[in-house]
Amino acid sequence: IIDYNTAIILLKKFKKRIINIKIFKKNEKTKNIINIIKKKKINFSIINKKIIERARIDKIKNQGFLLLCKKKKIKTLKKIKKKIYVLLEKASSSGNLGRTIRYSYLFGIKNIILNEKDEKLVNYITEKSSVGAINFIKIFKIKNLKKTIEKFKKKQFKIIGLAQKGCNIEHYDFKRKKILL
Repeated sequence: IIDYNTAIILLKKFKKRIINIKIFKKNEKTKNIINIIKKKKINFSIINKKIIERARIDKIKNQGFLLLCKKKKIKTLKKIKKKIYVLLEKASSSGNLGRTIRYSYLFGIKNIILNEKDEKLVNYITEKSSVGAINFIKIFKIKNLKKTIEKFKKKQFKIIGLAQKGCNIEHYDFKRKKILL
């Protein structure tokens, strides 16, 4: 992770996901990160510019640190427990997936379902574009979209298809069972 906001969320609330932290620039953001690291008693190291140049990190737009963390866990959807889900039939990119996660979280939706083929899209770009929201939601994977929708129908979920040029959904009651496609 090289994004400041995502790093702050991980440091403050999801310490278990952090594997290693490397600081290589002194600036206000890294000073703030070092203060949090010391308070949370997390190990870190300060590395020199030569190591950064060899790893070619200096070619990536960064904020003076690297945070290596465990990948977000994605579970297979076995039981339908919650009241609302977002099911993505085909995620187009890691960035779009991250934005979808961020907006879902904004609307109080904390369950995302992906086709297992799209699991590879969950990466550092998704982390960055979700601006940390990925840490507050659960991601499930499925093999068969049609069977999954049938399961939701049997559990009496209302199935709502969304489109870019669709109607406004702000009047929907999100407290009732729904799956958004």
